[in-house]
Amino acid sequence: MTVHALLARVLGVAMMMGMPAIGACAPYPLDDTRLDHPALERALSAMVDNHLPGTYALVRDGEQTWRHAAGVADLDTGRAMQPDFQHRSGSTTKTFAATAVLQLVASGVLDLDTPIAHYLPEVVPGERGRQISVRMLLNHTSGIADHYPILMRDLDTPEAAKRHMLSTPAARDMAALGLGAPPTEQGKFAYSNANYAIIELLLDAMSGQPAREFITRNVIERAGLHNTYFPGAEPQIRGPHAEAYEDLGPGKAPLNVSVQPVSAFSAGVGGGIVSTMDDLARFYRLLLTGALLPPDLVAQMKQTVDASARMGAGSRYGLGLTYQWIDACGQGYWGHNGGVAGMITDAFSTEDGQRQVAVGRNMASHMPGAPKPPWTAASRDFLSIALCGKPGAGR
Repeated sequence: MTVHALLARVLGVAMMMGMPAIGACAPYPLDDTRLDHPALERALSAMVDNHLPGTYALVRDGEQTWRHAAGVADLDTGRAMQPDFQHRSGSTTKTFAATAVLQLVASGVLDLDTPIAHYLPEVVPGERGRQISVRMLLNHTSGIADHYPILMRDLDTPEAAKRHMLSTPAARDMAALGLGAPPTEQGKFAYSNANYAIIELLLDAMSGQPAREFITRNVIERAGLHNTYFPGAEPQIRGPHAEAYEDLGPGKAPLNVSVQPVSAFSAGVGGGIVSTMDDLARFYRLLLTGALLPPDLVAQMKQTVDASARMGAGSRYGLGLTYQWIDACGQGYWGHNGGVAGMITDAFSTEDGQRQVAVGRNMASHMPGAPKPPWTAASRDFLSIALCGKPGAGR
């Protein structure tokens, strides 16, 4: 494809995606609701009872929506949590990035099964680049190692933790770290943030603009998400938000990591978005119901590989989209979770986008070898109550 032809196609995508933002979601038929408000409130509060500072959530059944918050936004002042807070949403960003890639596929600029070396020969050169397709980057079957464990080595003090968590490598540096590490088994799912560092470079090159700008214009603005953005070099969240804390383990004071430069934990299209629970639910509903991509490409996103070793029995991974199995519900749900320094997110929906949950927490536990946080079981219990009205601490 000539440069002129490529630019013409990209311009066509930009014009297509520059259509006015989608209006209010179409109404969903609702025979009855399973939103048990007291049960949801108890389940949300149970996380706080198990040593989580605070949490906020949205649960939706058709057109009925429950919003609630529990605990505190600031351990020093006791400021209360609010359900509409902006939140560093971590790897939910991968679904936004995958949507942008598939928009370029729809326009003919990219092909999912073309080797990445065809597009980025200088990033993934040689035989390896000829073996790894765009699809394999999106669904984590490329065999490229995750760069996060490399960055997180030797974190034996709070000072070291903060220094590593708030480091600022560029996408090309993160890709190089993953490519330079011993590979995982190609063709088998192995979650790697380095894959999405390469996806960022791919979007930069093939859209003709920085990846974050392309996603903002063609996904975020197209979906009408008014509180979702890439913070770029801004170290603080723009709107009302909670403080963010890292759990350093029993007997240790939590580490406040609220002020974050663009970091290895929150950089780029693999994990950089700030959003709200309302915006995340809206995004996944629009995506799953075909408002952001043609139906055949939504179906491509939902072609999955086994991810049970990382995400639990029955769980699978598509193109930037998780199929998360919930034991208590006896089925899986589409969406993604995310974690950055001090903040955790879960956002999942039924396939028709009718039943949804989005929940944020203002404490994370990224220290290598740290015990499982005490609120983990309560968090899983909340997800199952939110998605199917059944208690049960299993995914």
